[in-house]
Amino acid sequence: MYKFPFQVDIDVTNACNYDCIYCCADAKHKFDDELTLAEIKMLVDELYNWGVMDITFAGGEPFLRNDVMDIMEYANQKRGLNATIVTNGSLLTEENLKSINELKNVNLLISFDSAEQQIYDRARKSCRGEENFNKVLANIKYAAHEKMSFSIALVLNKYNISDFYNTYEKMTDIGVSNIVVLKFIAASRGKKYESVLEVGYDAWKEFLIKMTKEKESGRLT
Repeated sequence: MYKFPFQVDIDVTNACNYDCIYCCADAKHKFDDELTLAEIKMLVDELYNWGVMDITFAGGEPFLRNDVMDIMEYANQKRGLNATIVTNGSLLTEENLKSINELKNVNLLISFDSAEQQIYDRARKSCRGEENFNKVLANIKYAAHEKMSFSIALVLNKYNISDFYNTYEKMTDIGVSNIVVLKFIAASRGKKYESVLEVGYDAWKEFLIKMTKEKESGRLT
């Protein structure tokens, strides 16, 4: 039995270039007392020594930190430690995608709620609309082409639940093999939008039953 958590999340910043209405971190502006690189390294050391085997670095948007790759490279040095970085994908560059791909124990998780820009923007509220959407999509295509260790994460809500299979098909067509579905939970900023985002019990039940049948039949992998 584990004496410490197997997996731990570390929010490395509260700063974000998006303003997603469902954000449970209420991320937007950087806090004055955010962890320094040295403090994060110390925390990684302590968690690793305690036996934690999986650390997820999130935010906010981690790539607003100039030292985010230093964090990931440090975590990658810990033998047996699995590290994941969560990003909205809009600030990724080909250079840091290549760098992440070289880190064998680092996974990338890109938030991407819909393959249709209008649906994507309804909840995510990116400041550059189509420009950001196209940038994120291009980065997903790059990661798929390079066979990187990555997944996309989709926050299921009233805006995109009917679009899920369209997004699934378009993502699998470009080579995405892992899609993480997260149900919207009305917390923090999301509480203000519960009435427009919350998927009701019956709709959620119907979605899960259909998805389970699709997986059992092999149509959904």
